Amino acid sequence: MTITTPHPPPTDSTLRACQIAKLLKIINENGNKLMEILLTGREIDPKDSTGRLISNEYHESSRNMIAGLGLMQNVVQVPGERLLELCGTYHEATAVHVLADAGIPDVLAEAGEEGMSGAELGKRVGIEPSKLTRIMRLLAANHVVKETAPNTFANDRVSSILVNNLPLRSYVRVADFFYPFGAHTRKTLMDPITGPSFSPWQTAFQGVMNTDKAFWEWLEETDEDGNKRPELETFGLGMVGHGKLHDRCLLFDYPWGTLGAAKVVDVGGGVGGFCMDLYEQFPELTFVVQDRPPVIEQAKAVWGERFPGYEKRVTLMAQDFFEENAVKDADVYVLRCVIHDWPTEPATGILAALTKSIPEHAKILLVEQVLQPTTTSPKSRYPIIPKNFGTYSRVHHIMDLTMMSSVNAQERTESEYRAIVEGAGLKVDKVWETRGPLSFVEIRRT
Repeated sequence: MTITTPHPPPTDSTLRACQIAKLLKIINENGNKLMEILLTGREIDPKDSTGRLISNEYHESSRNMIAGLGLMQNVVQVPGERLLELCGTYHEATAVHVLADAGIPDVLAEAGEEGMSGAELGKRVGIEPSKLTRIMRLLAANHVVKETAPNTFANDRVSSILVNNLPLRSYVRVADFFYPFGAHTRKTLMDPITGPSFSPWQTAFQGVMNTDKAFWEWLEETDEDGNKRPELETFGLGMVGHGKLHDRCLLFDYPWGTLGAAKVVDVGGGVGGFCMDLYEQFPELTFVVQDRPPVIEQAKAVWGERFPGYEKRVTLMAQDFFEENAVKDADVYVLRCVIHDWPTEPATGILAALTKSIPEHAKILLVEQVLQPTTTSPKSRYPIIPKNFGTYSRVHHIMDLTMMSSVNAQERTESEYRAIVEGAGLKVDKVWETRGPLSFVEIRRT
């Protein structure tokens, strides 16, 4: 009779060693693929003349790589050090806000590859040099800029995107504006009144700004002389900058070219940044851009400067999206990053109001971040990688908490979007994933 001794359970070290082996395979496999793509000139989608849209194969390998590297850090880094690192990320965000707000990338661009000393840089942008040098060194540690010599800095790949880029700088300034609300979120969550509330009037925003107004009401306030808040213009320009980061995938990962001479209504479209891209790419399309009256006034100036004669194809219209829509003959109604601004009940109300207006053949396109649960999404082909690609999806969940802290709204999963859509008497036809953080949720009448 043979007596077998059971194997002892694997130790934490053994499990981590196995994880490292699996992750090394993923990193090497996708790293080699990315090198091949780069060396053969296949990083950029050949359909995109601007050179800003990455190819599908680059997108797939890069997100696998980012997810693998993120999980590798979790496996190899001492847990306490990782927690301390995460606890201090607010300083890293602040450093990025200083970088953008002071226009530092533009100044560094003048210095070229050799860079500029912290002392000279501080004089140029009006920040105490020794303090600015410490901020720059933190940015260099995160590979946002590079330190080319002791206390000397130059643009790196990340900071270079901000050079002469006022819209993107404005978006970073918008993020800076929202930042204190995140710091106040813990207090809001623990409060017996604001914690369980989903009201836009009971968020961290009210606590920080000492106001009883919801964010959108506050943003449109004027002073006693009728002057608008400067944040309104920054917000509008920042949304254009945010759109520029992802506009190419939204143009090419949905079949706009099959719509012919369709009329497209951009509901809650801001100054119309998204339609500007469609306007240039698809000359048969006509557009109606709708938003609140102050935003539409701003849109007239933006469109007039960029596209003289835009009135032939574009109508700018004030519209309350909680009311029945004034345009009843369009083919497509787009709501880009609108539904995520609202809790479930008003979000359903927006779609219900639109249902009263759209013709039978029309479709509604929600352009939103569709969250992927870490365990139920079938996206990742590697069992060890979280199904939402882990670190790669950080920006989605950061935005989700931004919406919670400012307006008590949220990003949503596909099933949560379906619930809202069906609650408005509509149905989801298809979800179109793109090469960016946003997806198209295509909706029709039931």
